[in-house]
Amino acid sequence: MTARQQLDALLQYLYDRKDVARAIDIEVIKSDVGLLKMADNNSGLERMLIKLRDDKHLQMYPDYPLLPDGKKDMSKGLLTYCSITFDGRLFYENGGYTQEEIKNASENDRIKANEKAILLLTFVLSVVTLPTGLASLADLYHKYNWFQSGFWWTLIAVVVVLCWLTTYLIWRLLPPRKQRKQ
Repeated sequence: MTARQQLDALLQYLYDRKDVARAIDIEVIKSDVGLLKMADNNSGLERMLIKLRDDKHLQMYPDYPLLPDGKKDMSKGLLTYCSITFDGRLFYENGGYTQEEIKNASENDRIKANEKAILLLTFVLSVVTLPTGLASLADLYHKYNWFQSGFWWTLIAVVVVLCWLTTYLIWRLLPPRKQRKQ
C-alpha cells in the first residue's frame, strides 16, 4: 500500500466509527490488527495519526475514560482520544488523499496545456505587432514628415528592438529543453 492509501484507510477507519463513539482511545486504534498490518508497525500508525492531526482531519485530546454509568474514571489517569473532525469527514467523502493526488495531476496537465496556448498566442501577437508597428511608423513619416533624414536609421533601430523583444519573450515562455541521456 502507498502512503496515501494507508492514510485513506486510517481515515476510513475513523469515519466508519464516528457514530459509534464520540472518540476512540488511541490505544484501541494502535491495537487494531487490520490497521497494524496496513501500517507495518505501531510507529508508522502513530506517524499517520499525527499527519491526519496536522492536516486538521483528526482531533486528538486527553480525557478520562467513561464508566458504564457515564461518570469519568479518574483512577487510570488521562488517556488520549481521537475523533474525526468535520473537515476530515468532508475530505474523506470527497475521495481522501488518493483523489487529491488525481486532482493535482489533472491540474498540472491543464497548466501545461495552458502554457502551450500562451506560447502560441505570444508568437501570433509578436508576428502581428511587428508589421503593425512598421506600418504605423511609415504612416507617421508620410503624413507628418517625421524622422526627416534619419528615418531609415530610426526604422532599423525600432525593428531590431522589436525583434529582440519578440525573441526574448518567446525564449522566456518556452519550457527548458530536457537533456538527452547518453
